[in-house]
Amino acid sequence: MSIKEEIHGLSDEIIKNMGRLVAIDSQLGTPAEGMPFGEGPAKVLEEALKIADELGFKTVNLDNYCGYAEMGEGEEIVGIAGHLDIVPVGGDWTYDPFTLTRDGDHIYGRGTTDDKGPVLEALYAMKLIRDSGVKLNKRVRLIMGCNEETGSKCMEHYNEVEEELSCGFTPDASFPCIHGEKGQMGMMVYQEYKVTEENGEISIYAKGVPAHASTPTLGVNAAGVTFECLAKAGFEDDFVKFYNEHIGTACDGSGLGLKFADEYGELTLCNGIVKTEDGVISATIDIRVPVTLKSEEVRKMCEDRLEDENGRIEILGIGDSLFFPRESPLVNALYKAYVDVTGDTENKPMVIGGGTYAKSLKNIIACLLYTSPSP
Repeated sequence: MSIKEEIHGLSDEIIKNMGRLVAIDSQLGTPAEGMPFGEGPAKVLEEALKIADELGFKTVNLDNYCGYAEMGEGEEIVGIAGHLDIVPVGGDWTYDPFTLTRDGDHIYGRGTTDDKGPVLEALYAMKLIRDSGVKLNKRVRLIMGCNEETGSKCMEHYNEVEEELSCGFTPDASFPCIHGEKGQMGMMVYQEYKVTEENGEISIYAKGVPAHASTPTLGVNAAGVTFECLAKAGFEDDFVKFYNEHIGTACDGSGLGLKFADEYGELTLCNGIVKTEDGVISATIDIRVPVTLKSEEVRKMCEDRLEDENGRIEILGIGDSLFFPRESPLVNALYKAYVDVTGDTENKPMVIGGGTYAKSLKNIIACLLYTSPSP
C-alpha cells in the first residue's frame, strides 16, 4: 500500500477526530485559574492531547498555554507548531461553525483550515512515519498553542519552560513555504472631534469589501470611502482633512511617507476601526513592513508626517519581520519535500504580509499542511 493510499484510508478517522476539535469554541475567553486564555482554549487543548494519547504519543500540557505530542529520540527537536484557538465566528455561515460538516470533497467548520485541521493532519503524518518503522535520530514535536490569534503568549510561555527547536515549520500559511514575513507596525490616529447640528441630520452610506489586513489592496475600506465622501460633500473638518491627507483610501502608506517596496513585496497600510469616545475620535492603522526594512528606518521615514495642526498619530509598536534567505537549508529542505510530493516546480517559496508562530519560535518557517479527504 502506498503512503497516499494509507492517508486516504485514514480519512474517516481524521475527519471524525477533527470534528471533536471543531465542536469546541476556542475563542479567547476570560482568564481563570489554570486557564490563561479562558475555558474554551483549555478545553480544546485537553481534547487535542487526548487524541494524541489515543494515537500512542507522549504528550505534555504546559500549563494550558500550549502542549505537545512527541515521538523519536535524540538531542535535536524538529518542531511543528500549530494553534487550536480560533477567531470570532461572525455571521453568514451556511453550516453550523461548531459542527464539522462534510459536503462532497469539502469539510466546513471553524478551524478546519486555520488551524485545527492542519494540526490534526500533522499529528497523523507523525503517526504514519512512526508506524512505518523508520528509525529517527531526532525527536519530532507537534506543539499545539492556544493564543496564536491574539498575541502568541502561548509561545512566549513555551520559550520560557521548554527546549529550543533545532528546526521546523508551522502549518499555518501557504504552499510551498514562506521564507519571510513582513514586520507589523501598529498606529493610532487621534483628534479632538466635535460636531453640532441643530436642524439637520447627516447620514452616510459606504459599502466596503472585506480583506485581510495583510492584503488590503484586495478590498475596499468603508471608513476611507466615508471620509472621502465627507470631503466631497463639503464636510471637511479637522479630522476629515487629517484622515484624507495621512491615510485616505490608498493602501501604500504614501500619506505617511511610507511608500516603499523591496524585491519581496510592498509596504501595505490598512485602517481598521474608527471610533469616537469621550470627545476623541481615533482610528487604528495596521501596517505590514517589507522584510528588508528595519524598525528605525521605518520611524525615520514617517517621523515628519505624524502630526500637524489637525491631528496626530502615535506609533504603538513595530514588530520585527522574519526572513530566511531563499537558499537557506531550512527553506530548501521544505521546498524540496513539497516538490517531491506534488511535482509542482512553478510555485516558489514566498514572502507574506501575515504573521505566524514562525516569529515566536526559533528556527522555523511557515508552510501549509493539507491532505484531501478523498483520493
